[in-house]
Amino acid sequence: MMRPGKDTLSLYPLLLDPIFKYRIWGGRKLGTALGKKLPPQEPIGESWEVSCRNGDNNVISNGHLAGKTLADVLETDREALLGASLGDSLKFPLLNKFIDANDLLSVQVHPTENLAAKTPGAEAKTEAWYIIHADPGATLIKGLKPGVTPDAFERAIRDNTVPSLLNSFPVETGDMVFVPAGCVHAMGKGLVICEIQQNSDTTYRVYDWGRVDAAGKPRQLHVQQALAAINFKDRSPDKVASIAITEGKNKRTFLAACPYFAMQVLLLEKSTVESTGKRRFESLMVLSGRGAIRTEAKRETSISTGDSILVPACVGSYMIDPSPRCTMLKIFVPDIDTEIVKPLRARGIAEEAIRAVVFE
Repeated sequence: MMRPGKDTLSLYPLLLDPIFKYRIWGGRKLGTALGKKLPPQEPIGESWEVSCRNGDNNVISNGHLAGKTLADVLETDREALLGASLGDSLKFPLLNKFIDANDLLSVQVHPTENLAAKTPGAEAKTEAWYIIHADPGATLIKGLKPGVTPDAFERAIRDNTVPSLLNSFPVETGDMVFVPAGCVHAMGKGLVICEIQQNSDTTYRVYDWGRVDAAGKPRQLHVQQALAAINFKDRSPDKVASIAITEGKNKRTFLAACPYFAMQVLLLEKSTVESTGKRRFESLMVLSGRGAIRTEAKRETSISTGDSILVPACVGSYMIDPSPRCTMLKIFVPDIDTEIVKPLRARGIAEEAIRAVVFE
C-alpha cells in the first residue's frame, strides 16, 4: 500500500478545471447551458470534467492544492483520494464529461472487459447518459433492431445502409440512458448530455454519415474491431425508469447503477448531508444554481452551474447548502447491494422497479 502523503489529512472537495475537446460535431451550448468559458469560435463537443488519464488531467483550482492535477494527488495520496475500496485500483476508475451534440455523432461501439483483455491497448467502456437538454424532436441511437445478425450488419456496412438497422428513439430533457459495453450507439443532434463512463478512450467507429473532416477526408472507421465488439444479443432498455425519492423539500433520483458507477440527481432546496463513508470518492456535477459544500473539517467550497467537484474519500460526511436552489449529479463507484438495493428496499420500492435501475 502506498504511504500517505503530507496532504492526506488536509484533502478537501476539489474544484476541477475542465478540459475542452474540439469535435467536428460540437457546438457552443456548453457555454450557454452550463456557463462554460469556451475557447473562441471552435466547435467544442466535450468538456472533460473529471479526468485522470495520460495527458488529460484536470487541474485543481481551489485551496492549497490549486495548480496541481488529479494525477499529482493520486500519486501522493491514492487511498485518501479513492478510498479503501478503490485504493488498489491500477488507474482512476471514471471519466466524467459534459457533451454538446450539435450534430450527429458517429455510430460506434466500445469493447467489453473480456474483449479488451484480449486486445492490446484496448480499454473496456460502459457508459451512461443523462439528458441535460434536448431540442424538440431530438433522438438517440442505442442498439440494433430486433433480428439483426452479424452478417446482415456487415452487409449493411458494405451497402451503406447501416441507418436502416439502428434502433432510434426520441428523448427529452431529464431522460436517462444506460449504454453497456458492446452496444452500438450514437447521439443525435440537439442534445446536451452528461456522460459518465469507465475511464477509457477506446472507440470503434463503424459508420459516420458520409461526413468529412476540415481537410475533406472521411474519418477513420474501425469496421472489423466494431464487428468483433458488438453484442448482437443486447436487449437493454432504451431508457432507464429512474426512481425519485422525496426527502423533505429535496428530491433524490436514482438514475442508474452498475459495478462501475452509480448516478443520482439531487434537487436541493434545503441543506443535505452526504457521505463518502471514507471508503470511496464522490463526484458532483452542478447542473443549475449555486451553493456551498462544507466539510466536518470546516472547509467550504462555493459551487455554481457547470462546476465539477471531486470529494475525496477521506472527507467522510459533508453538507451541501443550496443558495437558494441547486441541482446536481452525484456519481460514485457503488457497493450495489448496500448503497442502492437495500436503501431502496427500505423505502418500500418494489423489486421490479429496483432492478430497472440496476445493471449487473
